[in-house]
Amino acid sequence: MVGLRRRDGHGLPSARSEGTGSAALSPPSVFTSPAVDWSLAYAVAGRFAPDGPRISPREAHDAVVEIKEHAQEAQEHVRDVTGLIAHEDHRVVVVDRRSWIDSNLHAFDSIVDMWPAAKERL
Repeated sequence: MVGLRRRDGHGLPSARSEGTGSAALSPPSVFTSPAVDWSLAYAVAGRFAPDGPRISPREAHDAVVEIKEHAQEAQEHVRDVTGLIAHEDHRVVVVDRRSWIDSNLHAFDSIVDMWPAAKERL
């Protein structure tokens, strides 16, 4: 499985499997925009998106394979309907809920961080 990387180069955690327990939710320290309380955003997101179901490593593997197959099929439908083509280096990445939160908060941080520069150009 291909893993995501944070800005600091550390990999994001992979899907949890049976027996691993629940890791404490703590925000990454690489956010740049002071306009948002990212620790609070991370904590709130964790409350609304708790850990997924406890499954065996085999079930997790099978789920990842199935998700990747469906994602490939979706790419084909999108191409057929819209004409949009995924970049040839595009790879499907399957992440757990906490990794999804981390990735999205980093994306929002980047967007919010660009806002002052965008306002100056208006």
